[in-house]
Amino acid sequence: MKTLRMLIVPLAAVLLLSCGVTAGLGTRVKKLSVGMSKQETVRIMGNSYDIAHSVMTPEGDVVEIYRYTEALVGYDYEVEFFNDVLVRFTMLERAPKHPDPGHHDHNH
Repeated sequence: MKTLRMLIVPLAAVLLLSCGVTAGLGTRVKKLSVGMSKQETVRIMGNSYDIAHSVMTPEGDVVEIYRYTEALVGYDYEVEFFNDVLVRFTMLERAPKHPDPGHHDHNH
């Protein structure tokens, strides 16, 4: 019984913390406004992002898109920077995952 408790308590803590972080992104994005610096945007949204796009234009301008993932609720936030200034932020609903083509559901 003690072993089971030692497994459940850390697992419950991880689940509770991950729910808090996930719910927090929706709240944090409401604090953004176009024109903010990249540094200020990352301070608000956090450092847990993927770089979805990064390019330098022929004119020497830098365009970057960072993606923040809402793991448990099925959507992401993208923030787009032009020369380190926030120019767009958007919520993207992720497409549902399709089952593995090799997987056959024998219940139907």
